[in-house]
Amino acid sequence: GCSDGDKTVMKVGGEKISKDIFTAAISQSNLMFEQNYGISLASMLGEDIGDGRTGADFLKEQAENFILEAEAIRAIAKENGVELSAEDEQKIKETKDKQIEASGDRKTFIEELEASGSNEAFYDYMLESVTLYSKLTSLFAEGGKLAVNAENIANTFSDYYCVKHILIMAKEADSDFAAKKKKAEKIAERAKNGEDFDALIAEYGEDPGMDAYKGGYLIDADGYTPDGSPMVAEFSEASVALEVGGVSGIVKTDYGFHIIKRYPMSKEHIETDLDGFKAQVGNTLMSKVIVDRINSLTIERTKHYDTVDVYEVLGVEKTIGADAGAEESHEGHNHGPNGEELPEVTVTPAE
Repeated sequence: GCSDGDKTVMKVGGEKISKDIFTAAISQSNLMFEQNYGISLASMLGEDIGDGRTGADFLKEQAENFILEAEAIRAIAKENGVELSAEDEQKIKETKDKQIEASGDRKTFIEELEASGSNEAFYDYMLESVTLYSKLTSLFAEGGKLAVNAENIANTFSDYYCVKHILIMAKEADSDFAAKKKKAEKIAERAKNGEDFDALIAEYGEDPGMDAYKGGYLIDADGYTPDGSPMVAEFSEASVALEVGGVSGIVKTDYGFHIIKRYPMSKEHIETDLDGFKAQVGNTLMSKVIVDRINSLTIERTKHYDTVDVYEVLGVEKTIGADAGAEESHEGHNHGPNGEELPEVTVTPAE
């Protein structure tokens, strides 16, 4: 006979997640939201906080995201042969024993966990996940299986767009604005006719970034670079509209006129400027691998999922039906229990 907390509430990528782990993740999500925004969701569990979700729905989603990240780390570690050694397990035990000793005894330790909205299952789960994450970093270090090299950049960022451009700097207030536009149009025509694009950049380009990133810029479908910086909208839209090898017409932005060419996200092309691509990817490769794995994981909720009562988890009393504790929502904006406007929150698996 297993306890209620041992019951499986969901499977993430086939791995069982117990009710104890899920409920503790809900509590931690509530604490993190309060720390980030200064607003507790405990008194808004039945209130619509946006997109038809109640505060309780939102906390369940956040708890799932929390677990998704931990399971992504575990899945990547497993498929790359990274596992907890006997030494790791001993260190985990010593860490836990020290915490128990600091609490006075095991009973007090458990009571303190529960008082903070956690429990022993979640404590153990997170200690193991953090240890695996630490070991996982070695895979991305120099010489590691997933180190920043041409092959791994090409594979990990295969959904990105690689583009180079020729920039003719121009402002509409410039007296020679029309002449610069005509110049850009002629260069674009030459590029479309197959002239060497790198030679045209060298002759006419005015973006110093092309000297630093000779292989081109990396941007995703929304126009963001690997470090999360946005490119100018017109530039991004023109870039993602191109097929590999395609050349744009002139693209006007606040910087001037751009002629853009798209290149393949291949190992061979990455190798033409490995240092430049490494500089762009920086420390984001590991994060991208984790995010991609998060997005690939499936969640299968069991019959026990709906038995998780967020009111009970947070110790909030229901006084009026199922939506007790909720404040009436006013059309047009979301607000907290004291009338404060809630920040807009977009929940994605990668968050």
